[in-house]
Order: sequence, then C-alpha cells, then structure tokens
Amino acid sequence: MCVYDFIPDRPKRLTLRRIRDLCLPKVFKRGNQIYGWGVIEDVGLTRDGTLTGMTIEDMEYLIELWSTMWEMEEPTSERVYRMTVSLQTGKWHCNCPYSQVDVCSHVVALLIHAVKRLDATVPADDLPIRRRSSKPSLVPYRNETLRILEHADSVESADTNLTDLLELANACRMEGDTTEALMVYLGLTEGLLYGLDYQAYSEHIIAQMDFSSDSVPQSTREPKGMDELRAYMFGVAGRRMEKMIFCTKMEYEPKMACLTAAHRLFMMTNPWGPSRFYSYLLATVPRTEKYYEIMRRLHDPLVPAHTPHWREDPIGFRATMNVVHYQSIIYLELRDHSLLDFYKQHYRDDIGTCMRYIQYLRYKRHKDALAVKKECRRLFPDDDPWSSDPNTVSIARLAGIK
Repeated sequence: MCVYDFIPDRPKRLTLRRIRDLCLPKVFKRGNQIYGWGVIEDVGLTRDGTLTGMTIEDMEYLIELWSTMWEMEEPTSERVYRMTVSLQTGKWHCNCPYSQVDVCSHVVALLIHAVKRLDATVPADDLPIRRRSSKPSLVPYRNETLRILEHADSVESADTNLTDLLELANACRMEGDTTEALMVYLGLTEGLLYGLDYQAYSEHIIAQMDFSSDSVPQSTREPKGMDELRAYMFGVAGRRMEKMIFCTKMEYEPKMACLTAAHRLFMMTNPWGPSRFYSYLLATVPRTEKYYEIMRRLHDPLVPAHTPHWREDPIGFRATMNVVHYQSIIYLELRDHSLLDFYKQHYRDDIGTCMRYIQYLRYKRHKDALAVKKECRRLFPDDDPWSSDPNTVSIARLAGIK
C-alpha cells in the first residue's frame, strides 16, 4: 500500500480505465495478458512516484505466445524488457522495439500490476502520459533506411540495423498496430529499392519471396555485397508484409493502404519479382465490386499498350503477360466483358494481342482457348512461341500461355 502524502490536490487512485485510455485497445489487451502470465518481476515504486519493473519472457511463455501469434520466429531464448514509468511526470521507457512508436504492452502490464498489487496513486490531473505516435507516415522509416545504407561501414552492420527495422515492424504487428507496421514495411522497402537495379539482383528477392523453391540457389540466401543485401532484405520485408496482409483483419483505410502498397511493390519488382506476392494480394481483396473497381483503377494504367516481341525482349514479354494475367482476373471478377470483346475483335491484328487473348481465355477456362492457339500458329508462323526450340517453350510456359 502506497499513498503519496506530498502530491497536491487530492491524489487519485490509478485505475484500469485510465490505463486503457493511454494506448491502443489491442495493446491494453496484450498488456493484460502479459500481467496474467505472471512474467513481471522486480517491481518497485519509489516515494517520488517512479514505477519500475521488468518482464522476463522465458521459453514456456514465448512458446505459448508463439502458438497464438502468426509470423513469429520460433523462440530460442528468453527476452528481458525493462520498464520505467513516472506517475508524476508521465515519462516512460521500455527497451522493447515498439516503445519507439507508442506506449507498449510491457508498460501497460507494469501499470496494471501497480493497480492490482500496489494501489498506486496519481496526481489529481490524471496520469500525464502522452502517446508518442502522430499521423502514421512511411517517411521516417524510409529516411532511416536510407541513413542506414549511407552510413553502414560493412554489410554486416547494415544487416543488423535493417533487421532492427524488421523487428520494429514485427513488434508493431504483435501489439496490434498494423497501420504502423505497414508504414515500417513501406518505408523500409522504398528505401531499399531507391536507386537499386533490382532486376540485376532479382534472384536475391526471389530467394526470400519464394524461399521454398528448389530452383533458388543457396548462394542467393547469403548476400555478400550491399546491393545483394538490399534486394535480399526487400524480399524478407515483402514476404512478411504479404503475410500481414493475408492474415490480419484490417479496417478499410489500412487495408487500402496495403492493397496500394502491394500493387506498387509488385510492379516495381516485375518481372523477376514475386508474382506470387500479388496472387496473395488478390486473394485478400473482398469479393465486392467496390474493391475490384479500386484494383482496376490501380492496374489499368500500368498495363502496356503493346506486348513486346518475345524474341526481341523476352523479359518485357514475360512482364507484360504477367500484368495482363492479373488484369484479366480483375475484369472477370467485375463481370466486365469489354476487355474480352476487345481481344476477340483484334487478336488477328498482331501476335501480342493474340497471346493476350489466349491467356484471358485460358484463365477463364474457355473452350475456345485451344482453337485460338492453333489459329495463332497459322496466322503468325514466323513468331511461334510454342516451337520446338526449348527457349521459346520456356518463355511460353513462364508467361502462362503454354
């Protein structure tokens, strides 16, 4: 029992309601969980109103937490976080990553402990803690990424500091602050790709975005140079962001930010980047006309007017076929036949339009797909991507028009 006889104007007892008002709802919920797990130790309350404590999240606790949270690395050791809160000034500190953004669940757990175990009091003008976060923005995280890359004295030091940003994003997600986690991922990916010839290091992106693929050489999972590291870390951030989009329930605003960001990332890394990433994006879109209309507005301006020739520009050809494939999905979901009608009218004009038409029909599983393919080979005998040449067969397969 501790009551401050020197606090003026009738000190008030600290309450759960006051604590709840300090933080995000999910942060309070998780703080209450941490308190319930009984991992808060060395709690102290000094005469000047300074509350101190620590959480020692041991293996048993971490495994339980890991089993209830998605996209956490399997725990290998205990984690220790130290917290300090001044009930007089409102200043607080915790050494967890999320405390850089806002009041964290560890501080909340310590305050709940103070309410339930110490009967702590606060000044009459209430607990003067102020949240640190303002309007979410990716700019600080993009600038921090650029600063890390500019001042790193080695690949190892850059790797360590970039990993800290990934851990911050993960901490935001664990605290339920998905909007801030998204800002971290977006700022990080923008900074990593700034000025980078990402297609030259595409295999390092794919190594993380498609880490289960047997075709990805082991060397791409161990970047040696700075540019390789940037591409590799972009892949890591992209994969984690993909899982967050796919697995987290979001309100309209953050969901639209995720959709726009994922679309941007797909286009930036095309064609050697993670088309699988974009497939997940489309799977997360609610099956309503509203969302698909938004996706059409995002997508249509980025679809090339002409298909590059598969012999002269195989990379551009594959990229265009990927983009057309997803455009076809959107139009089919909207039950809009204008794109199909256009292809049907013009597919005999050039092989590029013909191949777009075939791809659309194949995705729709239309019975005419095979017939149009045969007609295409007759119409354009010198531009046959299905010839016996193994390279051209590979191009057709990669473009989804085999």
